[in-house]
Amino acid sequence: MLELNAVKPAGSACRIAFVVKNELGTAIKDLGFELVLFDKSQRVQTVLSVAAGSMPVAKTRVKQFDLKGIDCDSIGRVLLNDVSRCDGEGLSAAGCLKAARPSSKTPIPFDF
Repeated sequence: MLELNAVKPAGSACRIAFVVKNELGTAIKDLGFELVLFDKSQRVQTVLSVAAGSMPVAKTRVKQFDLKGIDCDSIGRVLLNDVSRCDGEGLSAAGCLKAARPSSKTPIPFDF
């Protein structure tokens, strides 16, 4: 589970917060994903690689990222473009992407 939970200004940056929960039934040793931010006109604003780190089984974590030079009000959509790392017993990046369930608690859509 990967939820876009909050988007708010943080000085000259935009802080985005995700709630991540490992529901795969096995520990993730290292999780990373690629996000694409679109502006309100649905044009690519930026591509980000983010590291979520390790995720024990059934553990929920909050991960925050400050996006320098990005105005929060300019974000029109967030796309989960890919899972770059999903290391663990029997896990693969492709399998974790297939199992991902992006959602949003903000007015900004977050999807595949």
